[in-house]
Amino acid sequence: MPQKTELSQFLDELHDDVQSRVPDDVDTDSAGVAAFTEYIAEELAEYGAVENLIPCFLDESTGKGRLVSNGYYLNDDRDRLDLFVTHYRHAKDGDTITKTEIRQAFDRARRILQLIDGGWDTEADEGTEQDEGTEQDVMVSAIRDAASTIREIRVIVLSDCAARDTNDIKEEFEGRVSRCVIWDAERLFRVRKSGRAYEAIAIQLSEYHAEPIPVLAMPENDSGYRTYLTFLPGDLLYRLYDEHGARLLQLNVRSFLQARGKVNKGIRNTIINEPKSFLAYNNGLTATVESIECTTDNNGQLILTKLVGFQVVNGGQTVASIHQTAKKDKAPLTDVLVQAKISSVADELMGDLVSKISRYSNTQNRVNEADFSANDPLHVQIEELSERIWVPGEASRWFYERARGQYQVAKSRYGTTPARTKKFGQQTPTSQKFAKTDLAKYINTWGQKPDLVSRGAQKNFTAMMDALSNNSNSTEIDDQWYKDLIGKAIIFKTAESIARELKLPAYRANAITYTVAILSYKTRQRIDLGSIWDNQTVSDVLRETITAWMPQVHAELIASAKGRNVTEWCKKQDCWRHIQTMGLEVPANLEQELAKGQALPNVGKDGKKANLELTPEDRDNLALVMMVPDTVWLEIHKWGNKDGNLLHWESGIAHTLVSYAAGDWTKIPSRKQASRGAEIIEKARPHITSLASILGDVRDTTS
Repeated sequence: MPQKTELSQFLDELHDDVQSRVPDDVDTDSAGVAAFTEYIAEELAEYGAVENLIPCFLDESTGKGRLVSNGYYLNDDRDRLDLFVTHYRHAKDGDTITKTEIRQAFDRARRILQLIDGGWDTEADEGTEQDEGTEQDVMVSAIRDAASTIREIRVIVLSDCAARDTNDIKEEFEGRVSRCVIWDAERLFRVRKSGRAYEAIAIQLSEYHAEPIPVLAMPENDSGYRTYLTFLPGDLLYRLYDEHGARLLQLNVRSFLQARGKVNKGIRNTIINEPKSFLAYNNGLTATVESIECTTDNNGQLILTKLVGFQVVNGGQTVASIHQTAKKDKAPLTDVLVQAKISSVADELMGDLVSKISRYSNTQNRVNEADFSANDPLHVQIEELSERIWVPGEASRWFYERARGQYQVAKSRYGTTPARTKKFGQQTPTSQKFAKTDLAKYINTWGQKPDLVSRGAQKNFTAMMDALSNNSNSTEIDDQWYKDLIGKAIIFKTAESIARELKLPAYRANAITYTVAILSYKTRQRIDLGSIWDNQTVSDVLRETITAWMPQVHAELIASAKGRNVTEWCKKQDCWRHIQTMGLEVPANLEQELAKGQALPNVGKDGKKANLELTPEDRDNLALVMMVPDTVWLEIHKWGNKDGNLLHWESGIAHTLVSYAAGDWTKIPSRKQASRGAEIIEKARPHITSLASILGDVRDTTS
């Protein structure tokens, strides 16, 4: 048997990954296409090539031609529309997608916007019978609402075949810029094989800026890098960021924070009022490249011509703010220059050197050590736990895919024979694999932050990392933390399965995260995650509760939007506040189950009663009080003593609860202490901001 090529092995692994995302009870080609679309879109979001994807299958013939789309996304500014078209064929090495097929995909996708501009409506189409609120209706409505502000259309063609022509297309279409971007099997394979968290973009500077850009090069040496000094025109940076966005910032420790579009006021004011002084006022950029090309003009001056793998390591906020100011304020950039230090770094030094450049060059804004060191070790630690801890019975374990493709690498290394490959699949099934963005969904959903989860995988991941970094002293990543995490994962995956069974027509992802979040909120997180870990499944009564609540939550998400775009509404804290007010009652049989896993008071008179019976209100008070850590109880105690905010006896109870919490709740409060503690929390809630995230209230987060 001939040996498989690397690309062929990659395709086998890719197809396995896609198939693992198709539910066991579904076996259709369309399910595979949908799974491939979402899987690749998640990967592209990690590279910064796209922001997000809202799945939506549309394949329809109209009087003006065929319309095709597998998903869409409108950026935050609502001036760029991404339309995804998938060409998934379970391809083998050698299978191709032709130039004609790519052109058809491009034309059929952007025709959607053309027809919407002309007043097309899915419901009004003759011969169509679509239920109100289907995915297609939602997509058409969202695009129609934003049509007047859309300035650019990107059609992103996803394929497991190799493209014969990989050149991106750029054209004017209906008064807008339209681009066709191809992500074929070979391009995906190259990025995966590089092991980098970004794709090396080749930038021919003459395509973005007509004038020559002089550069000064340091003398050559054997250090493994070479540095160049130059002044980059503001309009060049604008054009680069406008086309490539966060892909230029993948090595920046704050890339996604700086790509959110928040404009530094100082930068904005300088561009608008003193553009010629920008060079003097701004600290400039520090960037790295994999390679750099220069030429020499007639005067012997070195001229910058090409950058490969250009990454802004420090100064991402400068680039994003220049872009936003020019775009939003229509400010001219003719006189804006930015000093830049660009280092061409050898492959073997890229990881270590870039980290040090980030650390030492970032002086404009304070960057915590956690930004450099805590994030990667955190994921390594979770990976180590997933390798060491097996589920009860020792038959299998969960697999944390810290980097894309790790699962298949592990499978290939272990599966040297068919028998070993089968054994690996049994011990590490794909249903028990989760990635970084999944981790963020599980944690933030259970942490009652469904509005953050609804903002998309990368924004939610960044928010989770911020929270974990800020709470690094109080978050102990140990065996129990990991087992509880898997309990949260099983609840989330159960909700996903239920959503498929219910066949919700649209906003399925929002309904899932909001249902699990309201479950966490209504039960005060009293669900026994340890029991879920032990059984590797949720109880029947918990499944029944999720099944009963999800349609109600889904309907309320739509109703509470009151005609607004539901997807955008779900991203807002006001939406979560509204869902919290729903009259969902914890069923009696679930309440009984929660009671079994909850510790009984062991202090005072209650502690002496062998068969103490707690009411649901008692259990709710106890759970609420024990959700608050010692540091926050101490904050409440100090606030209570200040200006008599708490009565003397209330302050005494708060002080007692500080000591109980500091002792890791080995002392469980009495019913009376829990009742008084709950009253104290309600008093302090408007004044103690740290209570907000604990109790699932309004949080101070950036949109």
